[in-house]
Amino acid sequence: MKRIAVTGLEIILVASAILVTNEIYNYVNLIPSGLMEYQPGYLSGEEKFEVFRIYLFVGAFCFIFPKIWTRSNDIVSVKFVSREIFLAALSSSLSSLWVFLFTNIFFDPNHALVGIVTVFLLFFIVFLIVGTFLGGLDEAKSALSGAVRIVAGLFGYLFSVPGILIVIAMLLPVATAVQFKRDKDFANGINAVRALMTQPSLDWRFEPYRASLTVTQPIFVRFDAIAPERMLVLERAGKLLAFDKGKPEPELLLDFTDRVGEVAVEKGALGFALHPDFWKQGAERKPYVYAYYTHSEEGQQRNRLSRFDLSPPTVAERSAGEFIMVDLQRNNSGFHNAGMVAFGPDGFLYFAIGDANDVTNWQTIGKSLFSGIFRIDVDSRGGDISHPITRQPDAGVTRGYMIPNDNPFVGVDNALEEFWAVGLRNPFRFSFDPQTGEMWAGDVGAERVEEVDVVVSGGNYQYPYFEGFRKGEQEKPDPLVGKDSPPVFAYRHTAFERAIIGGSVYRGTKHEELSGKYVFADNGSGTLYYLDRDSNGEVMRRSLAKIDKFGYVGISSVQESPDGDILITVLGSKDKPNGEILRLEKGSEPFIDQLKALWAKQKTEDAGNTGRQISLSDIRPVYVENCARCHGVDGKIATEMEADVVKIMPNFASPAWQSSRTDKYIEEV
Repeated sequence: MKRIAVTGLEIILVASAILVTNEIYNYVNLIPSGLMEYQPGYLSGEEKFEVFRIYLFVGAFCFIFPKIWTRSNDIVSVKFVSREIFLAALSSSLSSLWVFLFTNIFFDPNHALVGIVTVFLLFFIVFLIVGTFLGGLDEAKSALSGAVRIVAGLFGYLFSVPGILIVIAMLLPVATAVQFKRDKDFANGINAVRALMTQPSLDWRFEPYRASLTVTQPIFVRFDAIAPERMLVLERAGKLLAFDKGKPEPELLLDFTDRVGEVAVEKGALGFALHPDFWKQGAERKPYVYAYYTHSEEGQQRNRLSRFDLSPPTVAERSAGEFIMVDLQRNNSGFHNAGMVAFGPDGFLYFAIGDANDVTNWQTIGKSLFSGIFRIDVDSRGGDISHPITRQPDAGVTRGYMIPNDNPFVGVDNALEEFWAVGLRNPFRFSFDPQTGEMWAGDVGAERVEEVDVVVSGGNYQYPYFEGFRKGEQEKPDPLVGKDSPPVFAYRHTAFERAIIGGSVYRGTKHEELSGKYVFADNGSGTLYYLDRDSNGEVMRRSLAKIDKFGYVGISSVQESPDGDILITVLGSKDKPNGEILRLEKGSEPFIDQLKALWAKQKTEDAGNTGRQISLSDIRPVYVENCARCHGVDGKIATEMEADVVKIMPNFASPAWQSSRTDKYIEEV
């Protein structure tokens, strides 16, 4: 009975500790900024209740099991109290690990530490009072002597075998968190576990857009307007490739890797656009590519928008002919570069640059070209259309274009007139609705939310005085630059949803149910979403499909192909050509079910009908989707396979392999 009563008391203490923690963790900071950089979290009421239940369940297990094992009745001895306090801290530590690994709740390390400290102190105080009142704690004469005895007991228990095991178990969450911060591959594996444990199965899936395509960290793709089967792919390291359908090897168009330098954090080649007259013939043709990238050299970073002429015959000539149009110096943190470059329906070039991880760039149009979306006339038409650049940015150089006369801040004192929209933190991707011309952008948030904006001329998208629909820590500027413009949709951070990849409004015909929907992704969860409205007209987010790569190896763009496919680019490793370009497909039917369906088709054919009943056209889609990535579209081993895999991978086109198998066997395979 004593053990039952004590266990009940301990569960009540754990419940009390987590209730206190849930209320105070935002006001008590136990992690010095110099020790660990982290984003403070925010728990909704529902999430607080889920955390409460987890701590209660883990706490009950930690307290009940040892009592069954030891069957000790000496519940107020110093040894017993020391063990229970250790178990209390252990239960809190393991509960935080549970929240981190197996839920989609935004994980705040400070919340975990406050929880451990709170439960430790609460157990210490209550057992000190109870032990003194019951005359326990090895017959301590006063509360002070009882406290001294408990502290001594804790130190003694620390060096016992159970104490050492508990400390090791308590350090597991710490080691996991540290490794998660230090090792991107480890973090990707953890995120895969979290996504697997928390995300439901979906009705859509991703398939390779082109079989046997070999590419390293694809960041964005565009298509030939005349020959849509020709696809241009920008690799993050600074190479622009052209893939022609049916050809095994790509054509290298540009190589400016020497100027990109370091590819880390959010650095690298980030976006590109082709001049609207790129595809014209003769004198009207303008064979220009506009690329936006970060330039890292000797601990310094610059953000650049450059023009390349693709008319020279060699890669070396084309790459050497770079004309730098925007060159901005910034801090070397590597974060918040944004990255999108696109021509609008009006023929002007738009590009997005983040706040460069610098608070002095917020809510200003007079310092430099950061924290906004910009609009320029690369053809320098002049007259009623555009005028020369009026002033240079701080620590930067701009040239080779004019400012459209109808830009929203033309004529404003001390303004950099390139600004089209302000108040953006890191608008990594934007696009134009091909039907309405509206600009849709995904703005990567800071500590709490991600948001989707419909960007208009002169719009102020409220960062940092608002994040999504939540008031920020700073007050709204007075006077305000531009027009106050809230997002059309925002979603709160979870354990891994914290990096929106803006997409596009789908206007294709392949997926009629998505027509007119804004399709986008979250890099942290590897999930593709679209915006819809519920029965009350409220904008809501619906899931489509997901991948198993996240963060710096995850989704980098969401686009629509000329043939109506919804595509994503997936970075993959920096060191191996395992990046992917995937298309969305309806249905999640696994490979084995496809094979079963084909086998059933063969068995139900007329038994008297001789010859092959499954045609090559039946087999080809299954083969291309499931086999060609390794074996190649022509049956040969794909070049990207590792050497040890090649040793055991059959080359279906090899005469030696074919002669070792019967025709019947090959047909069945």
